[in-house]
Amino acid sequence: MLRAAAELSFVSLASQTRRAPPNTHLTLESTRHARAPEPPASKHAVSLFLLEPSLRSNCAPPSHATPLLPHTHSPRPARTVVLGVLGGIASGKSRVAALLAGPRGRVIDADRLVDEVYRDPEFLLALRDEFGPAALASDGTADRRELGRIAFSQPEKRRWLEARIHPAVRQRIAAELEAARGAGVPRVVLDVPLLLENDAAHGLVARCDRLVFVDSALAERERRAALHRAWSPGEVERRERAQLPLDEKRRRAHAVVANFGDAESLEHEVRRVERELGLDSPT
Repeated sequence: MLRAAAELSFVSLASQTRRAPPNTHLTLESTRHARAPEPPASKHAVSLFLLEPSLRSNCAPPSHATPLLPHTHSPRPARTVVLGVLGGIASGKSRVAALLAGPRGRVIDADRLVDEVYRDPEFLLALRDEFGPAALASDGTADRRELGRIAFSQPEKRRWLEARIHPAVRQRIAAELEAARGAGVPRVVLDVPLLLENDAAHGLVARCDRLVFVDSALAERERRAALHRAWSPGEVERRERAQLPLDEKRRRAHAVVANFGDAESLEHEVRRVERELGLDSPT
């Protein structure tokens, strides 16, 4: 179950970008405050990305992604471009996030921040008090596989976890994003499970200049989940039934990365998408 729960929830901030008419060139600044109506929160979006480490808007997209143009006329430093990564379970979102960020950019990985919360000594004590000794592994760390099992079957336990983990992770994401902007990082990529499903709660989509969908075949995603997460056959499809349909995620993205080949072909795909979105090379 290594990114198991990772695909099931979370985080905090607000709003989204507006659809731009085709052939209209928008600067980064011109899209910053555009808003679009928020979709209703998914009644199926439960929150378990909190429970296992990763292996790892509702932005209505324009029919053709509008290039992000640099401010060549302004003496101010270029604004940090923020990208959000969407896709199915085990589709390769983390790898695509790293490629999009490049050596000069930064990935804000929500799973990593959740790991930090789970290592907090006070949180571990609270886990033991609420869930009993079974919540902790023999080495004293959180047994996230067992916690995931309990939370899937007991909604009140899931809510207990969410109420304690979500606020802490939201604070960390906000702090890292502001730190990146303050340091002049040219590109930040949000690798956050269920970015669209939980936007009504966390509002992170409003921080994204563009959304990128990672497409990958179900059979290959099932294979990766079995290999890296020890999931049973059919588990990917079962869990995705509690999320927005992949077609809807693709529709809301500004560009699609096709992850159907090897590492080299994936990198070529990411560079193609960068050109399509009018992004400068991250190198």
